[in-house]
Amino acid sequence: FLAPAVSVFLVVVITATLVTFILPESFVSTARIKLTSVPPNPTGATSRQGATDIFDPRFMQSECEMIQSEGILGKAIDDLDLNKEWGKKYANGDRLKTAESRAILKGRIDVRPVRNTSVIEIRSYSEKPEEAAKIANSLALAYVEHWSHATPGAFPSGGLNVVILDHAVPGYRPIRPNKPLNIALGMVFGAVLGLLVGAGAWWVGLQVGKKPGANPRS
Repeated sequence: FLAPAVSVFLVVVITATLVTFILPESFVSTARIKLTSVPPNPTGATSRQGATDIFDPRFMQSECEMIQSEGILGKAIDDLDLNKEWGKKYANGDRLKTAESRAILKGRIDVRPVRNTSVIEIRSYSEKPEEAAKIANSLALAYVEHWSHATPGAFPSGGLNVVILDHAVPGYRPIRPNKPLNIALGMVFGAVLGLLVGAGAWWVGLQVGKKPGANPRS
């Protein structure tokens, strides 16, 4: 019973550990931007005085989609020269097309509103912590610039003030893979599987011992 259980446990734990350390690491960085509604003053212009937070979920969601639009993504791709940088990594040094970089970029970001606030979080994932931070900050800046150049009246009931609340910083630890968790799960799964295999081996041994002509166990 004991030998098979220990063997299976060790095999599972060693395999889980090896796979965990082989998997590529992924870092995340988050930039936060704040949106406020600015009412027009008597002259028709807008001022930051009297600015109020925006709690319209539909508008906040539409702005999250705006950040992931071709224009904003394209600006970040150009600013960081991702066609060249990712071409080195994914195309043997050949420069990627903007559409190709945009597809990669879309898969590496997560843009969502913070519930019950007028804040939007831009999360970027990368194998390099510095790259993740640069991408999140570049998208935030591109979005701020988009609204700074918006024509008057583009935002209903006055103007929209967009500021970067928190700049993204490189992460110190990867979020994936979670090495301690993976190894712990491997140990738990190995223990359960080892017990099942050990119990199965013990049961088979009992059945063999019951067969006619089998040597009785002492």
